[in-house]
Amino acid sequence: MLMPIIEPKDASEVEARPLRLHINFSLFAALNFTARDIHFCRLEGEMGASHLLNAANVVSCELVNLHAKHTVWRRTDVKDCSLKDTVIDDSDMHFTSWLSNVFIDISFSRVTLTDVVMSDCTFIRAVFTDCNLSHMLMKRCSFIDCTFQRCQTSNKLIEASVLRHTRFEGTDLEVATILENYGLSSTLCSDVVVYLDRPTGVVADLNRLRQDAEGDSLLPIQQLKLAYFITGSLPVNVLERALDVSSWLPLCRVPSSFALLLDGFATFLLGEFENDSLIAAPLLRLYSTARGLAGTLATSTDTPLQVEFEAAIAAASLKLLPIFEQHLELTQALSIVHFPRATFLAEGPTNIVYFDSLLREVLGDRAPFHVESVAPMNSPSLLTLLVEHEGTLATLISVFLASRLRLEIHKLRTQELLETKSTLSPLQEDVNGALALRGAEKLLAFDAGMNPSDRLAYHIRAYALFPQGIAAVLHLDIGLGVIPKLRSVLLDIVRPKKSTESLHPR
Repeated sequence: MLMPIIEPKDASEVEARPLRLHINFSLFAALNFTARDIHFCRLEGEMGASHLLNAANVVSCELVNLHAKHTVWRRTDVKDCSLKDTVIDDSDMHFTSWLSNVFIDISFSRVTLTDVVMSDCTFIRAVFTDCNLSHMLMKRCSFIDCTFQRCQTSNKLIEASVLRHTRFEGTDLEVATILENYGLSSTLCSDVVVYLDRPTGVVADLNRLRQDAEGDSLLPIQQLKLAYFITGSLPVNVLERALDVSSWLPLCRVPSSFALLLDGFATFLLGEFENDSLIAAPLLRLYSTARGLAGTLATSTDTPLQVEFEAAIAAASLKLLPIFEQHLELTQALSIVHFPRATFLAEGPTNIVYFDSLLREVLGDRAPFHVESVAPMNSPSLLTLLVEHEGTLATLISVFLASRLRLEIHKLRTQELLETKSTLSPLQEDVNGALALRGAEKLLAFDAGMNPSDRLAYHIRAYALFPQGIAAVLHLDIGLGVIPKLRSVLLDIVRPKKSTESLHPR
């Protein structure tokens, strides 16, 4: 707790004025809360039927090592609370409301949660077992390593949420649940019935779901969610269409709904990236296209909503900004070290024409480079390119990095950036801290400090200056289908030997 808590004098103080108190239910045989609000308290111990909440508001409290059994929480509101290492068994939570709470290592067993709303909550390793979840709605929530076992449901249960490694066992779902959330996967479901229409009892079979995922009856973002549910992965062709953010607009009538959709998609893709199940390219594409759409979307809406749409997109895109900045930074660092000869470990025939054709598919037919050699080894080969312009090499490295998984990028970052910093002379750094390429424009620069025109405004800016438009090539012109293909061919980049010649070619 951020605020200090105190030990209560007696049960009457707990019942009448539960403010910043340490409430250990195990120390009180019975409690009957007469106060409406329970604020800034720490709740723990054995809570039983003799401890009565009486439709209380539990706000900004910690529930830690709490075991509630045979308790009644009806019409109780729980807000801004942290629940950790808590077990709730055989209890009645009908018509309760839960807002902006964090649940960590919590278990609900045989709990009635009918007509309950849980919104803007985070669940980490939460388990619901044999619970009645009829007419329950969990909205704008995050689920990580959670499990629903043999729970009764009557509606879509979850909406506008992101699920990671969350299992459903003997807990029925609806197609609407799949289409309105990110991360539901049939690979984590067992003994589950998926309903097309719950009132009529129409059940969706797997073939029907596949047809919907491949047809044109759904929007691309819905097709992606459905395809992920069926396969547990993200098909490249479906992901490519879903990354066209403008295609989501029929689902978004107000800025908040668009922000939810974009924020959820970004969170979901970041989770897949962190789990090393997704390369970086879709994250970079989503950031670029979302930011580019902000102005277009705003001007296409009613005037009162323009600012709201721009703000919603900016807020949702912010979580992708570190990936984008890291990508630019590493692109520049590798371009400096590897210009003008770049050597890759490459998979494929020892044929210069083969590699030349593949790379021109990425860089363009007239790109100023040529394949100098393909040196066969046991496996793979050493592919050496001679590049005439820094921008061409930066474009290739940008796409190469976009084809990497998180661990691979982390490895390159820790190895290459540290070595680059140690080998660059002070003359290669300008006053703004930007790394300068020999005879070329800066690829990335940072400007931090006071704005000369407004001494009251502190600002930090990161901007990219690409001689051949790396961002445009990567995010707009190169399809996702090409990037995995390049990934399968260019396995790694080989750092050149440390020498003055390699850093300062003549």
